Amino acid sequence: MFGQNQNPEAVSALSWSEAERLKEEMAKEIEATRSEFGQPNPLCERFLLLCSERGENLSGEPKRAKKFLRLLGIDW
Repeated sequence: MFGQNQNPEAVSALSWSEAERLKEEMAKEIEATRSEFGQPNPLCERFLLLCSERGENLSGEPKRAKKFLRLLGIDW
């Protein structure tokens, strides 16, 4: 969901076109539109932040995705 897994073998198996579209197109468009009106979207900003984070000390992507989905009101 956030593109955190850097393992080359996993990239093809974990490819999710909807997540890529959300990150590359929709989230950035929402962020740009909302900023024009001075009303940032905290959830959109949080999603883009999670997509940009990298490092060995981060929680695994499944845990981070589950936490983010809870913010959206989706309980898995």
